[in-house]
Amino acid sequence: MSLRPTLRLLRTPARAYSSTASPDLSAALNSLSSIESSIPPPEFRVKEARPQPRAPYQHRAQHPKYANSNRVQPKFEPIRDVGLLRKAFENLLGEKWKDVLSDEVKWQCVTHISHDHGWKPHNDKLSFMGRRLLYLQATLAQIHDPVAPIPPAQPTLEEEKSGKYSPAPVYYHEDFKNLHSTNYDSVGKLVDENVLAMIAMRAGITSMLQWTPSYPKNLAKSGQDSVAVHALFAIIGAIGLEKGGAVARQVIFERILKRPIPEEVLVDKAERS
Repeated sequence: MSLRPTLRLLRTPARAYSSTASPDLSAALNSLSSIESSIPPPEFRVKEARPQPRAPYQHRAQHPKYANSNRVQPKFEPIRDVGLLRKAFENLLGEKWKDVLSDEVKWQCVTHISHDHGWKPHNDKLSFMGRRLLYLQATLAQIHDPVAPIPPAQPTLEEEKSGKYSPAPVYYHEDFKNLHSTNYDSVGKLVDENVLAMIAMRAGITSMLQWTPSYPKNLAKSGQDSVAVHALFAIIGAIGLEKGGAVARQVIFERILKRPIPEEVLVDKAERS
């Protein structure tokens, strides 16, 4: 059997069968041909296309609390003045240590990881180092404070009734003279974050912070004090990494703890002289 009649049948347009086919089939073929004729040619399809609007109406009812408020937060622009930065570091470190860090390191110390999505050098690792140094020196300062009186042991009720109470001898050594009063709470009072935030604010470090607050209209709610303490730790860490532990110790005792360095803490001969 030859395939030519079959191929000829398939190649015949739909309009040729509209007169000989059944009425239902003829109507379907006519509608198909009309749809086919209404489709624009390819060269006009892209030109006539236009983007459809997305979300033309609000899907959910707005909460009354935010009905009359503007949800778009204003952009926060930090201060970028190197003169004010140097003045803030001079207020914090004093005339003696104001030039201990370069301007590039100073900017890194006051740059939080939230600024510019963390692309610029930030103070995250410097802050970790500075926190360890500050807590170490605060613990040494607490240990070598003047000797606090050791509270005497109190007898129990049975010992008082029997009269056989004899206080046990207290172990005493010169190196551990203040160890009984050194704990997490006593050291935490020396490096309280509220006190450190006040130091940073008075020096002007808080106003020079490079960060992106969550609420530009309410910096306190965004955690400004925590970011300022973070920068203060970073300054101590940068001094310790660039100038060594002896310089960092002097800066911590003179400018942060506001107390003289105990003789027991001075391990270098140059510091004792």
